[in-house]
This record gives sequence, C-alpha cells and structure tokens, in this order.
Amino acid sequence: MTHKFKIAIVGDGISGLSTARSLKLRSPQSEITLIRNPKKHPRASDAAQGVVCNKGLLFPRMPLFEAKLKSLAWVKKWLKDIESLSGKTIPKDFSAVCEPYFDLEQFQKLVKRVYKGNFWGCFQTEHYRGSFASWTLPMEGYLKYPSEGWFHCPSALEAIRFLLSNEGCRFIDESVDRISLRGADLDLWMNGEPHAFDRVILAAGFDTLALCDRSNISFPFLKDVCGHTLSCRSKRDLGQSIVVSGTKSLIVRNHEFFVGSSSRRGQNLSSKELVESIGELEDYGRTLIQDFDMVRSGTSPIWGVRSCTKDRMPYFGSIPEEGWAGKLFSIGGMYKNGLQLGPYLGEALAALVTAQDIPKLAENFRLERFYPD
Repeated sequence: MTHKFKIAIVGDGISGLSTARSLKLRSPQSEITLIRNPKKHPRASDAAQGVVCNKGLLFPRMPLFEAKLKSLAWVKKWLKDIESLSGKTIPKDFSAVCEPYFDLEQFQKLVKRVYKGNFWGCFQTEHYRGSFASWTLPMEGYLKYPSEGWFHCPSALEAIRFLLSNEGCRFIDESVDRISLRGADLDLWMNGEPHAFDRVILAAGFDTLALCDRSNISFPFLKDVCGHTLSCRSKRDLGQSIVVSGTKSLIVRNHEFFVGSSSRRGQNLSSKELVESIGELEDYGRTLIQDFDMVRSGTSPIWGVRSCTKDRMPYFGSIPEEGWAGKLFSIGGMYKNGLQLGPYLGEALAALVTAQDIPKLAENFRLERFYPD
C-alpha cells in the first residue's frame, strides 16, 4: 500500500535528514518539508566529529550496544548509497579508532576502567608506530578498535540535503512558534500563521523540548546536557587521525579538527558548567595539537551540545497523548551516537509513520517507555 502524507520535519540535523530520506524511499508520493530554525540552539550535528566507536562493550546484550554493533554495517551501506545518489564525496575511514596511552601506568588504568581487565579478541594493544602530525605529547602506544572508524558529518549532511532537494523536498528557514490540533490536521504556527500537515516529526534537539513546552505537550524525558562538540579550522594541513581518550575525542582531518566530550555537564543550556566545558574542549585541543592557537584560523569555531534522555538511550516514536498519537512524532536524544544510530532509527521512524514493520532491535528505543500507562 502506498501512503501519501503531507509531512513536516522540524530540524535538519542528522536525525531529521535521515528520517526524511527514509520517508522519501518508503513513501515517494508524500510531500516532505524540513523546517530549519535560524535561531536554533547550538546542536551536535553542526560540529559533529563523526566518531563511530563502540568503546567499552562490557555489556554487549544491552540494547544500546547491541544496536550500535548491528547498525555499523547498515551505516556503511547508507553512506555509500548517499554518496552514489548525490554524486558528493563523504570522507570516511572505517579502518580504526585509537585510544592512546602515554605510559604503562596509564595503560593499566585504561584497561581496568574500560575492560575491567579482560580483553576481547576484537581488541588489540599495539605499540605506537608512525606519528599523528597533530600530537604534542609522545605516546607509548594505543588501544585499537579495528572494525570501527569515522565519517565526515558536515559532508554527509550536505550530501543528504542536496539529494533531498533534488527529490522534491522543501527546506524552510523559519522558527516554529507552537503546534496545535485542528481536526485531523496539525498546525505549525510560523510568523503568526498556521500551516497544516498530516504528520509532524520533531527532530530539533533541545528546540524540541522548548517547542513542546510552548504547545502544552508533555515531553518529560529530554532534559540533560551530556556532551559537547567543537569544530575549528586550521591554517595548515594537520594530516588525518582519529583518537578517543577517556571521555574526550579528537578528529583531525587536514584543515579541520573536531574535539568532543561525552561528560555530563549541566541540566540546561544556560548552565555555568556548559560554558566552562566549551573552554575545556579548547584546552584539550591545546594539549594535543601543536601550536593550537597559532594553527587555528581566525574563523569562529562551531560548537554544539549533545542531549540525552533519562536512561541515556535515544528515542523515536509517536507522542502517546490523546489527540497527538499517530500524528506527532519525535526522534532524538542520541547523546554521542547520532552519527551511528540517527540514520538507523530514522529508518525505524519512517516505518512507523508509514505504518510499516519496525526492525525488532529498534523497539527498545520507542519513546513510549517514558510515559506512564
């Protein structure tokens, strides 16, 4: 059965764009409009590092880790398809992610913290060979996650936007004031005017929470700031490297470098801890990149925040409240997993919106888990 809907997606980060792409494949006759808020809060997708790393897989049967493991091959194919159809290159390298150590004591602490002293066959320890052009400190060695890697998120977002535009999707730069019900339709209010849609998908990170508050819609689970990203340009070519170190990570790609943290800092976007943590990312960059302040170009860095849910797992689904159920949907809370799970759960949400079968593994991330029966 072919479904034809008039769909609005509020947000055009990795989750929103991925969902739009999956909807276009599942329901090619549907009209899809992506609404980008020009005054949005800084979001992780804008400065995303692209790390695809299943670090610390101590509990492989947990839904989050199981989904990350099984979605890896799916994401690789998804990237390849986006490249082929858009004609745009998405730089990527799925050969390895490394976690450095600088001396034996640090290595032993790393093994104890991440693996509880038990190595798995898929992990290996290697003495450091070669050189990361960006590093200021000599490394003794590193832990290597050989089947994982990274991709350049800004290039992926650009390729998906280009592809969706060519396929007839509309992009609107406008702020949504509120959402209201009108019969079988949902009205998105922009500039004081209502715009009717059959289905609305909220994929705007913290802006989703603010929009629900303005619309008197219960959204009780997206509350914490749990990680940040920082993207900077470089005056000189720094080479390429992928490094994860504790709760922080660094991606160096020629004239760009991306620093990220997965530590929890603050309950909201105005927290003092959040402002301080952005400075800490810059300090981390100074620790690793030679002449950090000299090589960084004069352009302003791009930064974003990673939101998460109460159980630190992403969500997708329909808002299960009277009047909204089956019409209003949302996806988000990816924390540090947006690049790996965003496309996968976007596919699951597209199946839900078009009344098709949802992958069994994705059922663990339904947002209904946060609402009392």
